[in-house]
Amino acid sequence: MAVARALGVQVPGGRRVRWRDVVLATGDGPTPEVRGRLWLPTGGPAPPVLLAAGVTPQGVADPRVMRLASALARAQRVVFVPELDLPRDRVGEVDVERLIRAMLALDGHPGARGGLVALGFSFGGSFSLVAAADERVADRLRFVAAFGAYGHLAGLVQAATTGVTTVGEHVFRWAGHERTSGLLRRRLEQTLASGHGMFTDEDRELLRALLDNRDPARVEALLARLPAPLPALMERLSPVTVAHRVRAPVALLHAVDDPIIPYAELHRLVRAFPDARVHEVRLFTHVDFRPAPARIVEAVRDLVATWRFAAALLAAGR
Repeated sequence: MAVARALGVQVPGGRRVRWRDVVLATGDGPTPEVRGRLWLPTGGPAPPVLLAAGVTPQGVADPRVMRLASALARAQRVVFVPELDLPRDRVGEVDVERLIRAMLALDGHPGARGGLVALGFSFGGSFSLVAAADERVADRLRFVAAFGAYGHLAGLVQAATTGVTTVGEHVFRWAGHERTSGLLRRRLEQTLASGHGMFTDEDRELLRALLDNRDPARVEALLARLPAPLPALMERLSPVTVAHRVRAPVALLHAVDDPIIPYAELHRLVRAFPDARVHEVRLFTHVDFRPAPARIVEAVRDLVATWRFAAALLAAGR
């Protein structure tokens, strides 16, 4: 499996693993149960890994997710992939709550023994960082690894609408804007509109003004004018706003030419998590490894970076 090998996950060929769809009971609250797919290694209790995918159309059944989870299980890990709303282009706090409760359930699972770690990709990485700040799990988590995550939703909006992202005094231009701005704009519109009732005509005009804006300096003010729940929601779903409450060590991996989540977001996360282990790769398309024969040196460097990223995650769970 290309992604598993790129992440440095050892995949013993003779070790079989099994998975099943499960419902984990997590107690009271808005999501008392968490549905997902659970992988159990054959060697008995093992360190647990919560794997949070991003906006993958097939969700837990995405072939890449399945192969990576199986590879981790063959590396003697208990792996749980929760069902999230992200595959349906719904971005909201309910998924963060699902991750928190999945962490609690996985940490207490009879098949789990060792430190709990979280591995998230894209939006799943960002949500994992937000979940890690919750008091219910902050002291339970041993490690959080995020691949291709954003730091602040406002920065993602700025990049998607203007092609430019500002991080402190630094300005980053994003080539991915031309290729994926339409997709990101649609997701943004769905995200801002979902779960908050019908917009008034005035609200729609404010949203249209934000989506049509091309001036990076106006984004903050335009966001502040959106209906009251939305700016606060974007803050709560941004890892940089809760970074001071994350107690587990953090590892960050990001593609320099990421066409989905701007590379500038890695810099934003580094400012919020100054002690994080940081890795950059060049031959990944967002989270998929795309080696090229003519770029063998970069391929080797990418493999070394991803091996270190994965090795830290696996070591943390022992």
